[in-house]
Amino acid sequence: MLSPDTVSFLQDLAANNNREWFKANDKRYKQDLKVPAEIFADALAAEMSEALGAETTFKVFRIYRDIRFSKDKTPYQTYLRIVVSEANRAPDYPKWMMGLEQDKLVIGLGAFAWEKPTLARYREWMDSEKGDALAEMLAEQLADGARLGSADLKRVPPPYDADHRHGDLLRYKGLTVWFDHEDHAAAFGPDGPRNTAESLLRFRPVHDWFARLTA
Repeated sequence: MLSPDTVSFLQDLAANNNREWFKANDKRYKQDLKVPAEIFADALAAEMSEALGAETTFKVFRIYRDIRFSKDKTPYQTYLRIVVSEANRAPDYPKWMMGLEQDKLVIGLGAFAWEKPTLARYREWMDSEKGDALAEMLAEQLADGARLGSADLKRVPPPYDADHRHGDLLRYKGLTVWFDHEDHAAAFGPDGPRNTAESLLRFRPVHDWFARLTA
């Protein structure tokens, strides 16, 4: 399972983000990050499957960065990313996300980009009572310490008025909501997957709204 050693590895990698150091610490990478992350993700998916009553799958993102078109040529990610998704769903169906960073634990839900039909439906819904319901749910989450991902557009898209009651939410082409936990400890040890699932499920009302959107 994940442990303080996982964070220590990420911190040391950030200070030595080069192939030579990584090769010399390959055993440590597998022991402290790769294998524990896969075990954790499998257990987290099991927890979410039970809570949702649906089969879920998981993805542990690669530590290797794609630097082909990036000015930043450091070769490795210095954080851990895991996504849990319901099986056999549309690509933009809401996903449960977890990130272990050097200084915090990040818990999230949503989709970074909707398909065009989903985006069109989202905008229609935001101009209706369904949009009022989502705005109310998100306001409750924000009051509880959550944050939204960055909006995609600087302005409210046409044909909606710039002063639309949900203009801030209409500027999204995909929407994610997050909790940032300064203490990593909840994700560590045998209770880590269950603790993480409980944190993720605080987003259940928003998830269900997104699920209906993409159905």
